[in-house]
Amino acid sequence: MSSGENRRLNARENKKVTAIMESAQTLFARNGYNKTTVDEIARQADVAKGTLYKYFRSKNDVFKAVVVRENNQINHYIMEAVNKADSPIKKIRALLDVKIRELRKAVTFYRVTRDVAQELWPRMDAVRTDFLNWERNLLKDILNEGIKAGRFKIDKPEMAANVMAIVFKSLELEWVMEQKPSQLQPEVDTLIELILWGISGKKQG
Repeated sequence: MSSGENRRLNARENKKVTAIMESAQTLFARNGYNKTTVDEIARQADVAKGTLYKYFRSKNDVFKAVVVRENNQINHYIMEAVNKADSPIKKIRALLDVKIRELRKAVTFYRVTRDVAQELWPRMDAVRTDFLNWERNLLKDILNEGIKAGRFKIDKPEMAANVMAIVFKSLELEWVMEQKPSQLQPEVDTLIELILWGISGKKQG
């Protein structure tokens, strides 16, 4: 929502804002950012253009709100899965599995093409910095848990978590747009093995 919009929305207003974001999400995924207009978003949300501008200053503000909403949902699902996992290794696997699953689900549901995804992904970077930081901190906590339990031998868990988060982020688009999910899981498993045990294949702890 636009800056300065700090008051709590009533139920009717919240319904309108949700409709705007859901309509925008569909249109951005279908047509890309550049080809989507504020008029189209308002029309699909069944609100007046002036109503849209009451809550969002621009199309870019709507886009940011959509990405924040998606990230918050993914965070929630990741934490649920991580909290259920009973070992640090399983927690890392749960983090990756849920993250990719939820991103792929959105891509499939909205039938996002590779061209549209490649256009939207860079635009998401600024907004998703918070997600990257959140993921980095979660990974650091998991690594520290593994160190404490004697499962990992890592001298600099904070640096290791940062590297892992960057690697995961760099592979997101390719994994999400992968057309054969059956080929995806072995790649994820291989990456986790390389990160946790190294190319020597010697498991630590």
